[in-house]
Amino acid sequence: MTEYELERKKKLIGDLVSNSRRILSNEIAFPLGIHIMAKIFRWIIDIEPLNFNSQEFIEDDNQLDDYPLGSDRLKYKIDILIKYEKEIIELNELYRSKLMRLSKDIIDKYAI
Repeated sequence: MTEYELERKKKLIGDLVSNSRRILSNEIAFPLGIHIMAKIFRWIIDIEPLNFNSQEFIEDDNQLDDYPLGSDRLKYKIDILIKYEKEIIELNELYRSKLMRLSKDIIDKYAI
């Protein structure tokens, strides 16, 4: 691994910790937080996989692929958005407790 890749990986791990804190403190909507976690994990895996199970975040994010997240939601008619919101809530409830625990594990393992 090059020095650049090592520094990039360290920064991305810091981003995981930061986003985990945002998820647990409700500073970010849960679905968007999980989407960001999955994206960061994919970037890290491109460098070198962590000794951490990122698959749960990636699987949940894959379940949400067809739904608008973040500011993309503003582009939808309210009736469609309400319909999607109900479906997103149902999906999130399947994963929420496990992903909250994993977020806490990330903070415990990688926070400096």
